[in-house]
Amino acid sequence: FALWRDVLLKIQFPIIFVFSTVAIWFFYLQHQHEFGYKQYKEKREYIAAAIQWSSYYKLPRFWHWLTGNIWFHHIHHLNAFVPSYAIARCHRDNPIFENYVHSLTFMSSLSCLWNHLRDEWQQRMVSFAYYRKHYRRNNRH
Repeated sequence: FALWRDVLLKIQFPIIFVFSTVAIWFFYLQHQHEFGYKQYKEKREYIAAAIQWSSYYKLPRFWHWLTGNIWFHHIHHLNAFVPSYAIARCHRDNPIFENYVHSLTFMSSLSCLWNHLRDEWQQRMVSFAYYRKHYRRNNRH
């Protein structure tokens, strides 16, 4: 029993912890980037929401393979039935995505870490520090 406990604690839990952290980060990035499309239900346009709400995370091809091409998350929002092996080709074959999908690199994705609030006037995500600096001072709530 002690051997199984040691294997579980030293191997399985760290793997699960690292995977969970990475998965949460990826999901967060795909929906919380600065200029994501968000509208109230009565004003929402399905196609715009599907394409502009999620991001395209540009990372090395290995990461695309490892995650089943989930980086093309905008296509997943348009049609969840597109298989992972065809999703990159779908993005490539439709140049309209290059004009409307917000792309992130690893370095630009780090700035999304602080975006927690939606600024309705500017239609973008902002940090608490940005809110304190620009809104509380001007009494705009």
